[in-house]
Amino acid sequence: AKYNPTWEQKWREQLLALVRDYANPSEEDRSFPVVRHKDWFLGFSWASGPYFVDGKGRNQESTSEAVNAYYAVYTYGKALEDRQVEWARDLKDLGRIWTAMEAHGAETYWQVRDGSEVYNSADFPDHVIGILWEHSATHTIWFGKHDYQVSGIQLLPFTPASETYLKPDWVNQHFQEFQRDCQTDTMCS
Repeated sequence: AKYNPTWEQKWREQLLALVRDYANPSEEDRSFPVVRHKDWFLGFSWASGPYFVDGKGRNQESTSEAVNAYYAVYTYGKALEDRQVEWARDLKDLGRIWTAMEAHGAETYWQVRDGSEVYNSADFPDHVIGILWEHSATHTIWFGKHDYQVSGIQLLPFTPASETYLKPDWVNQHFQEFQRDCQTDTMCS
């Protein structure tokens, strides 16, 4: 959208359908629910609907996916705002607030800090949650339980939005455990 406006114009309808699928801001849109994954009380998105796996409820695994999904809404809106598209500023601002909400959720519920008000850090010595369930938190993910995998799904990809939720205090604390775990696993190196 930013670097090839002709391409964006050609595919705008499809791009907006993708945005509306997960970040629809309008109650008047009959095709998609309003920000369908967002939990407005907790301030982050759930990856799954209200189904239960072993009684654990909804879950979210990749905070980086959620942060970057809403960051994409922001950047798309920003690219269109620079070209004076009428509704672009609203889209950019919504993307910015939703990115901030996801970043806050990642910091609060997935990054285990010493002195956390949510978790006992002794229960999570690697300082990271893999899957947050509605009724529990685990240090595993759907496709693996290696520590570097659990860390990686919360960290990657690195984009400008990463700075909103990967604060130096947690990265410095967590990186030591990640590095140690990675050095002892041949699949990581």
